[in-house]
Amino acid sequence: MAKRAGKLSRRYARALLTVAEKQLGAEQLQPLAAKLATFGEEFERNRELQAALMNPMFPVQSRISALREMARLFQLGDLLERSLDLLFERDRLQILPEISQAFTDLTNERAKIIDVEVQVAKDLDSGERNRTEEMLRKTIKGSPRFAWRVTPEILGGMIVRYGGKVVDGSIHGRLNRLERELGRS
Repeated sequence: MAKRAGKLSRRYARALLTVAEKQLGAEQLQPLAAKLATFGEEFERNRELQAALMNPMFPVQSRISALREMARLFQLGDLLERSLDLLFERDRLQILPEISQAFTDLTNERAKIIDVEVQVAKDLDSGERNRTEEMLRKTIKGSPRFAWRVTPEILGGMIVRYGGKVVDGSIHGRLNRLERELGRS
């Protein structure tokens, strides 16, 4: 799962959430978070873009123009464009990926969406996935959003991560627990 955002990033994300909810309404928070996440991921991945936007050797107006053009290309809208301007003015553009993650976390929390990562040793067919997701929906409070990962190293079973919890029902995990128990004897 994603790395945790720092205090400053969360502060900017909370401010954006408050303004977005007032200006756009609660129903637009998830789409806004998705747009910001896409832009934040591209910003984090593209080191040349970061260097160009944060390099003081380039004129300020040129960097702002480039940032605004990127915002238009990603169809971020007026609110996110103004937010990017603010981050640029305050020399906080480098924490944009963290702000994006914090904003996504806050909007998910508001919508009671819980990200659930399910690791399995081999890919499951759609019927098995649906049954597993249905079983987990009964256990997890809120609206789970599932992400599946195939990890052959777990040998069998599954590992489920959500809301800071880890449920390890994998064969690898069982073997590790058995080894620890035998080591204590």
